[in-house]
Amino acid sequence: VKKALILSFGMGGLAKGLWKSSTGNLEEFKLTDMKKDVEPKKVTVIIPAYNEEAIIEDTVEKVTQTLEEMSDKYQWELLLVNDGSKDNTGAIMDELASTNGSIRVAHHRTNYGRGKALKTGFKEATGDIIITLDADLSYSTEHISKLIEKLEETDADIVSASCYAPGGKVENVPFRRKLMSKIGNMLLSRAMGGDITVATCIVRAYKGDVIKSLDLISDGKDLHPEILYKARNV
Repeated sequence: VKKALILSFGMGGLAKGLWKSSTGNLEEFKLTDMKKDVEPKKVTVIIPAYNEEAIIEDTVEKVTQTLEEMSDKYQWELLLVNDGSKDNTGAIMDELASTNGSIRVAHHRTNYGRGKALKTGFKEATGDIIITLDADLSYSTEHISKLIEKLEETDADIVSASCYAPGGKVENVPFRRKLMSKIGNMLLSRAMGGDITVATCIVRAYKGDVIKSLDLISDGKDLHPEILYKARNV
């Protein structure tokens, strides 16, 4: 059985460890027999969206600006997944893609859920590194480079943002919701046998070949802990 090295980071410093947090806010997942001598050269950013016509254009502008600033080091593509939106989200995505050859769009005919949208993104992605973000950018786009840097620096297979790791923080979230989230993530972490601080965050970086190798089933948000569990036990 191969063990996965998991890394997670929040909105402050960085931390790493084999299913542990140490001096910052990153958690690593590492398959010990993966090749270590290949530097990823292309980054795919996946953004799933459902009924996000009010914000999707602004989100795409911010993400593409950040990726352009990294274009001296990486090739990149932005993959937008329209998960059966009933508003103009899909049409806006198509218009944005028509003006930028580095943007691609995948459409679902109906709303399947975040997990299904991410699985579509993983299937269509061509990057050596795959980044997943939410449409409302709960973490700023500056975390794209942090995720990539930590993935390459540690040779981790998965790097996850974490508001609960040292240096992370939660803002503008009702206390009851924050408490339920923290308890839920603590229970999930214990169930998976490790000290990861968050199992449910979408904001992650993956080695492309690693995430594509997993047989994923969930169509909802439970895909996030499923990925961590299967990455550890693949």
